[in-house]
Parts: sequence; C-alpha cells; structure tokens
Amino acid sequence: MQIDWRNLLKTLNVEWRDRGPNTSNGNVNICCPQCGNADSGFHLSISETKEAYYCYRRPNEHSGSNFRYLLIGLGMDRIAAVETLNAFMDMRGNRSQIEERVIDKTKLAKQWGFFEPADLSHDVRWYMQDRGIVGELDAANVVAEFGLRYSQHGQWSRRLLIPYRDPDGKLQSWSGRAIRVEMQPRYLTQTSDAGLIYVPTWDLYGKTDLIIVEGPIDALKIAIAARGTNVAAAALTGLAINHAKLLRLRRLCNEFDRVHLTLDGDADFMTNRRMQNELASALGARYPANLTLPGQYKDAGEMSIEEIKRWLGCRSILTRSRQ
Repeated sequence: MQIDWRNLLKTLNVEWRDRGPNTSNGNVNICCPQCGNADSGFHLSISETKEAYYCYRRPNEHSGSNFRYLLIGLGMDRIAAVETLNAFMDMRGNRSQIEERVIDKTKLAKQWGFFEPADLSHDVRWYMQDRGIVGELDAANVVAEFGLRYSQHGQWSRRLLIPYRDPDGKLQSWSGRAIRVEMQPRYLTQTSDAGLIYVPTWDLYGKTDLIIVEGPIDALKIAIAARGTNVAAAALTGLAINHAKLLRLRRLCNEFDRVHLTLDGDADFMTNRRMQNELASALGARYPANLTLPGQYKDAGEMSIEEIKRWLGCRSILTRSRQ
C-alpha cells in the first residue's frame, strides 16, 4: 500500500523531514508520537515504498507495518485513520497533489457564458417552485443571487445548472440537477473533480456558523432561509472525502466559529460517525456538531424555507448577522 505521506502529514499539520540526521532515501521522518516529548529529533522513519515505519529510539516497541496504528498514535480514532489512509492511497506518484488541480477557468467561464439565466425556462421555474426553492424570493431574485443557469440544448438541457466557485468567486465547475424524475443521472457534473464542494455564496462576512449537508439543493435552500443571518451552508456533493476535498473543507471550515453536520435521514450511525471524523480532520481536531433533521424529513431539500428557519431558530443557530 503506497501512501502519499508528504501530503497526508502536511494536511494533518505534522512536521516531517526527508533530509538531515536519521533520514534516508525513500522515507520521510517525523517525531515519534509514541515517544512523545522524548523525541524532538524526527526519529520515526516512514517508508514511502513499503508498509513499514521504524523508530530509531525504541525500534522494538514503536516500529511496525500497520499504518492505521501509526495514525491512531497521531491522535485519530480507528475510523478516521482508515478513511485518511484510503484518501491518500496511490497518490504518491504526484507530489504536486497537495496543490489543487489546476483548471482552465477561462475556458470554463466561456462555456458557462453560453447558458441562460434559469428563470427564463418555464420547466426550470416549475421545478424550482415544486421544490420550494422560490416563494419568499421570486425565481428571478434566486437565480440572480445564486447564479443559476440552464441550457436549451445538448447534454445540459432540462437541468438546473448550479455553479461551483472558488473562494475568490471564480467559476470552478458546475452540476446539472435533473428536473424530471425519469432523468438519469440525477446530477451531471461538468468535471470529474471529486473534490468539489458547493457553497451557495462565498460572501462569508459576519457569518459564524456553517451547516454542511449532502446535496446542492439542500445547501441552496438553507442559504435562502438564512439570508441576512449568521449562517452559511455548504454541500459535500458526495460522501467520499478525498485529498482535494479535505483541503477545501479545511479552508472553508476555518472561516467559521462553529461547524454543524447534517446528513440525509437515511445515513446510518457509522456513516455519520465517519463523516464527523473526516470533518474533525479538516477542522484540526475541532469536532463538528451533529445537527439532526426533523424526523419526518429525509433531507433539508424536502423542507420549506419557513420550516428550515424554524428548524435552525429553535436550535438557537439562526440569528441576525453582526453589523
């Protein structure tokens, strides 16, 4: 099992070396977590080509071949350790992976420019009304504020197009949400980048609480319900958390005082636990609060805007933004 240890350790804020005393080719060295404060000389050597790690101070006790135990020694629980190893497996060949994949944003913006505002489509307006996305705000206002589009022809037709943007507001990709039940797949994404996170707005000034949900429609409706308040929303767009998504989550979560996790109602206990551990890694050991949906709903997208306001308000999450 080859692990991209350099990027994994950097993501976990664990200092490492690959040159100097105690180091050798094909290994990275850290201070041994089992030796604790007794080791300040980077005596634990982790192989980048073999399943092995070796402590030069206490080799008989602190060496081994099970990387899961090594990550547990670094402070993770078992589930988080396994998921982290899976996320960084087979990425060692590309050391530049620690930097997010470069996307030709100029080309994307040009393609995006061919699409029309979503409220110009009768079918999309009907879908938005049926899903409760419009109501308090009319379709034109929602489309303008959140940048929603549609296409009359081609692979993107009959889909609500939802943009993914960088923190600087530049277009990164987009997904097309099918507006008819029979259409498959339900979401069609412009790129194969599995690290995408949907944030309905990147204007995070004055917001203290981030609610992380599964789907873009869930995040969009929470963002509409929370306009002018301290709450922002983000969608994981899939429960698999790879290296790129972990980095983006860390950057996003660090903007907030509190982070709340709300998975769909059909998520089992182990899935909730795993995702909380993943987010704890992104938060640097801060543990996200588990925010459960009202029992009759599968996800936030099934709730009306007013129900979302009541749901968040009764938990003292939704308050007016600080001026």
